[in-house]
Amino acid sequence: MIIPGMNDVEQADLESMGVLVPEGVYLCKVEEAEEGTSDNQIPFIKFTFLITQPQEYAGKKLFDRVFFSQASLPFAKAKLAALSYDTSSAREFQPEQMKGRGVMLNVTHEQRFNKDGLPRTYATVTVWRKVGEGAPVPAVNQPANPDDDIPF
Repeated sequence: MIIPGMNDVEQADLESMGVLVPEGVYLCKVEEAEEGTSDNQIPFIKFTFLITQPQEYAGKKLFDRVFFSQASLPFAKAKLAALSYDTSSAREFQPEQMKGRGVMLNVTHEQRFNKDGLPRTYATVTVWRKVGEGAPVPAVNQPANPDDDIPF
């Protein structure tokens, strides 16, 4: 392996790695949308959102998926409506039609175990709203650190 030259690469802020955004409401825009299929062969769109407000969290990313099983269609319709995406007729998925769309996202924290069986706190997107429905405000002032409960 050859380690490439990185003169033109911006250095990452290692202090912010692993820090969750606080629970709250965030104004975001779709940075990326890509299609996929779950292990159960259910089609989905994976969204990557870029927080734009509140300003202190601007640039952080959130992720969510929209599944298209028969049972999840009402949720898919509601989420896509929050992006002002017309769901009145079937059509081919075009990622570029999603990019840049604004949405208000509610974020909560959820305690789960990771793939190695270690306890973790995850930021979970729970509600999508159209831009303008609720102010972008985190619920707490300090971001949670997912490793606070691990004694090492």
